[in-house]
Amino acid sequence: MQLGFHFGFKKSKAYGLCGVMLAILFLGMSGHSAKADEMLSPTDTSSTLKESTENHEASYSEVGVHDNSTSQMNLQSEKVLEEKQSSLADSSKIAVLTNSSVTTSSYQEADDLSEINQNQSHFLSAIKQGAMDGAKEGVLPSITAAQAILESGWGSSELAKAPNNNLFGIKDSEDWNGEIVTVPTQEYVNGDYIKINAAFRKYTSWNDSVVDHAKFFTSTEWRKNNYRKVVNETDYRIAAQELKNAGYATDPSYAGKLISLIEAYKLYEWDAVSNTTNSVLENEGVESQNPKADLAITGLNNATSSYDLVISNLVAPRGFKEVLVPTWSEKNGQDDIIWYKAAKQANKVTVRSSNHKGDSGLYNSHVYLVDNDGKYIGLGGKQVTLDITKTQGTLTITNNDKNRGTFDVLITNLTNPSGILGVLIPVWSEQNGQDDLVWHNATKQEDGSYKVTISASQHKWNSGKYIVHGYIVDASGKNIGFGATSADVVAPKKIGSASRGNYDVLNKVVYLDAGHGGYDPGASYFGISEKSLTLAIQSRVKAKLEAEGYQVVTTRTSDTYVDLTDRSRAANASESDIIVSIHINASGSSAAQGIETYYYQPYAEYPSRINATYHANPTRLSMSDTLANAIQSSLINATGAQNQGVKRQTFAVLRETTAPAVLLELGFLSNPQEAARLNTSAYQETLANAIVAGVKSYYEKVSKV
Repeated sequence: MQLGFHFGFKKSKAYGLCGVMLAILFLGMSGHSAKADEMLSPTDTSSTLKESTENHEASYSEVGVHDNSTSQMNLQSEKVLEEKQSSLADSSKIAVLTNSSVTTSSYQEADDLSEINQNQSHFLSAIKQGAMDGAKEGVLPSITAAQAILESGWGSSELAKAPNNNLFGIKDSEDWNGEIVTVPTQEYVNGDYIKINAAFRKYTSWNDSVVDHAKFFTSTEWRKNNYRKVVNETDYRIAAQELKNAGYATDPSYAGKLISLIEAYKLYEWDAVSNTTNSVLENEGVESQNPKADLAITGLNNATSSYDLVISNLVAPRGFKEVLVPTWSEKNGQDDIIWYKAAKQANKVTVRSSNHKGDSGLYNSHVYLVDNDGKYIGLGGKQVTLDITKTQGTLTITNNDKNRGTFDVLITNLTNPSGILGVLIPVWSEQNGQDDLVWHNATKQEDGSYKVTISASQHKWNSGKYIVHGYIVDASGKNIGFGATSADVVAPKKIGSASRGNYDVLNKVVYLDAGHGGYDPGASYFGISEKSLTLAIQSRVKAKLEAEGYQVVTTRTSDTYVDLTDRSRAANASESDIIVSIHINASGSSAAQGIETYYYQPYAEYPSRINATYHANPTRLSMSDTLANAIQSSLINATGAQNQGVKRQTFAVLRETTAPAVLLELGFLSNPQEAARLNTSAYQETLANAIVAGVKSYYEKVSKV
């Protein structure tokens, strides 16, 4: 797949990764990148008005992209894969790919709405009213919002930033009477990219850009006719496809990307609201009165470092959707701001310092009513002081499973005068001293507590007494102990499978994952789609492994779409020993070539959603390394392809699967010679034989350990 959006990888030699890429999950986080089918998923559920994102933007047939944003986008990817640079100063050295070439390197969907980050929440709030107003032009709010996300990188592109505020890259035209801004861009003409200075529309706000975008589809007779199947369509799936069919985007996966964004962020709910808002607002006899409420601080407890903000006597004559309570401590500005949602039944929120970096001192809680138009109406605010004087916390053992050899450590009532950056839980069994000591990172829960699951598989499958200590990591990075406990563990031996966390067992079961499928074609070049190649190669590998006596389980056997979480869940339930995910690479450079293999690299910024216990298990990582090298070596020896090596990344299919897992990139579909070779039965047979040989080599090595 081509190089493109924020999570498509760009390497220093301009080698891309496979897949059709969406700029969804982690824009505005830390600049980390992800891959087609294997995107990353930050889990911060808070919302803020302050954070900024890195620059990048997509480009389509009626829009343009200027050089600076794209080069910065590519640099973000290099920060993860190569040098983790902290500056964008060298962005001008990175190859720039814009317009039709920005159709993607890899693509991954957001796992679910709970993982929306602060920037994204603010962005959606800022464009929602405009999207609703645009619905009056016949364009679904979900379509407008998804396009805004995709084409501006959550508002982070240079063109989208103030004072330009152009979220969609809409250029100047004869029917535009507003201000314009001229920026450098690249356009694809007669097979080559040329650099030009182009005039783009300039808006006073994002809201104006969103409203104008909806009007854009009907602003001329030609557009009315061209987009007639988009305007007034009530099904976002059909509207997305008709938008692509009408030539709005050159990216063949454009419709699928919009649909994935809409479903991942539940933007279809905006469509439902837009259909009912007018009737709600037009009800007769509604008293003209502004919303109001009484606010009070109750339950202030310095020992637990918490308080409640209670909302009572709420009056909202025209109804409302929800009540939000943005809260932050005065320490370091609003760097700890969280937008709490008040429960309608209780009409209160509980604020804990552990949700705000453990800060001591003055706290601010403001209250906003969100009306049926999505508008925010302030109801007032309260201040309170939390006086935190000592480090403390409670360790509790829960869910001790004697059958699986697992237990949970729950950490509550955390306080620390110097703040809380994280919680570490060192654990070891009493057998052989501390030779199985592991420092576990506890995961923060919505209620401010922390939790971590401990498995005997992480501690040499030892049975007996396990010692558990707790440490707070303060604002300076210092570890401060706050307690200890223990648990009695019964570890199962030689049962189960690697896909269930027992790496001592070999069942000769292999899980094959053919990348992409259905409405997600992956890379598409020269009339060849990645999803077809991966399925064809998987079919050959499956037949050969079964002939060797292996049992094979697959994600798909036909042209169907399976989302990332479902792929991992299926693999984890398969009793498999290993997971092999098959992909084809792509790059903006037609010269890029070769084969590369990935295995998992944990990143604290992107914790596992469904595999927290095993994703960073050292045995799993070591076995994944062995598998990756065995298959990569076999592929290079058999094909003579350029060796791009064994690499590591936190792709979802590698992160969320329990068994040792690898992701194969079997060549560049963007390279004419490699594409032609990949499309032949003979070369597919060679690749399949090499993969099988690598798998057999792996089994021989691990069975001797």
